[in-house]
Amino acid sequence: MNVTVAQAARAAGVLCGRADQPDAGDFIVPAQLERAGAVLSVSTERAGPSAARTLLRALEAAWRPSFDVFLRLWADARSALPSGAARRNAARSVANEEILSMLDAGDVEEARARLRASLAAGGEAPAETT
Repeated sequence: MNVTVAQAARAAGVLCGRADQPDAGDFIVPAQLERAGAVLSVSTERAGPSAARTLLRALEAAWRPSFDVFLRLWADARSALPSGAARRNAARSVANEEILSMLDAGDVEEARARLRASLAAGGEAPAETT
């Protein structure tokens, strides 16, 4: 049946994915997980869809609630950044692990303030004030 469908699709000029033999199809569909605006995809080349689903379930189990908040904070903060190289430079140098640690500890407002201050400083850690 899969061969017949694939042949008919090719004859009609339509792309066809083959779950039974991924190499015989025109594309593959990775296992996907969508959370808080993030899309995690797993493709395993020749290991197959079952292996991809297993890995994706492991990633889902490792997803922390703080990741949802982290992505919302970034989405809000990013909209205030200038475009182009300045945005990229600031975004690349933010101490994201520190912000995630704050969120894991429940310090959402402190994490938000640290992210905004760091971005305003061009990605550098803000100077400590006493």
